[in-house]
Amino acid sequence: MEQVKASQKQSRNEEIKSHGKVINYRKIMETKKLYNCKNNKADADEALPY
Repeated sequence: MEQVKASQKQSRNEEIKSHGKVINYRKIMETKKLYNCKNNKADADEALPY
């Protein structure tokens, strides 16, 4: 168990040295696309085009 913890700590320190911060592999990153259907709904606009 101690060997696993030591290798994880070493891996984490190498990651911080190479990237400058800890990289979270489990978090889902939201894309920065132009159109997002959650933000661009017709109900949100008060003046509809038709």
